[in-house]
Amino acid sequence: MNIEKTLTKQFFCHHISFDQINTEYLSKIGLIKIINSDLYVYQSKVYKLLNWELKPKIFFRIYRDKRKISISTDNTLIKGIDFILKFATIKLDASIEILESQTAIDRSLTISLRRNGLIKIFPRKMVLKLLNEALYLVGDRFDRKIIKGLNKTK
Repeated sequence: MNIEKTLTKQFFCHHISFDQINTEYLSKIGLIKIINSDLYVYQSKVYKLLNWELKPKIFFRIYRDKRKISISTDNTLIKGIDFILKFATIKLDASIEILESQTAIDRSLTISLRRNGLIKIFPRKMVLKLLNEALYLVGDRFDRKIIKGLNKTK
C-alpha cells in the first residue's frame, strides 16, 4: 500500500509582462534549455543525507501558451537520487499565469512512498511526518526560486 501526500499552494506577485518570462528569466533561476525540446534542466546543489551526498539533476517540461506557462516534472525526469526513486515517486506541476493586475503562481507537489522493504517497519504516522517535511522543504525551495526570478524581472 502506498502513502501519498500532496501540497498545493497559490501565491501572487507583481504584474509582469508575459514576454519577460523567457529563456533569460528561466536561466536566471537555474533552468537551462535543452535545444530542440520542451525540456529544461536544473542542476541542484549538493545535499547531504546521512552518509550520502545527493546532487539531483531535474528536467522540467515547460509549455507556453498565450497567457500561461506550465511547468511539470516526474520521476522519469529526475536523475541523481536513484535509490530514493526506488521507493518514492515525485510529481511537480506548476503554472505561472499573467492576470490583469498581478501574476498568479499555482504549484502542486506530490510525493508517494511504496510501503515495502525498509519503509514497512516504520510507523505510518512517522512516515507521514517525514513526507510532510519533505513536501514543505521542496515546495518552499521551488517557491523561493520562482519568486526570486520574478522579482528580478521588475
